[in-house]
Amino acid sequence: MRALADRVVVLEAGRVAQDDTPAAVAEAPATPHAARLLGLNVLAGTADGTDVRLDDGGVLVIAEAAHGRVLATFPPSAVTLTVDEPVGSARNRWRATVRRAVPREAVVRVHLHRTADTGAELYADVTRGAATELGLEAGRVVWASVKATEVTAFGAATRDAR
Repeated sequence: MRALADRVVVLEAGRVAQDDTPAAVAEAPATPHAARLLGLNVLAGTADGTDVRLDDGGVLVIAEAAHGRVLATFPPSAVTLTVDEPVGSARNRWRATVRRAVPREAVVRVHLHRTADTGAELYADVTRGAATELGLEAGRVVWASVKATEVTAFGAATRDAR
């Protein structure tokens, strides 16, 4: 998108959802649709400090405090998958079921359904070797984890608000 345009108009339900430079849209997508077009995982919720109560019932930890309605985003490359519950510094951990694993260029895009709460979809990018080693086929239950430092929250009451 950045290489082909100096302005981006994101349409959603027949209306302009965002009209800005490619860099501005990438830095602060205005809607979940805009963020998904950028290839990001998107979770909506209400922030109170570094905790975000997700609309789907879960909780997400972010590194930078925010307040009010936010979109929490992170790239699929920030998601780590394991068979056993992860230990370590990643504050966000979910049990998830693999919906499908799709080979793409140098990675495998894993489509996940979170099972620890009401089940929002997530995407993870892993190497082909990791996909094989973990047995990432439809129906496989895994753990997905994301460090709070990999999550960006956008909204009217965050420092990143536009």
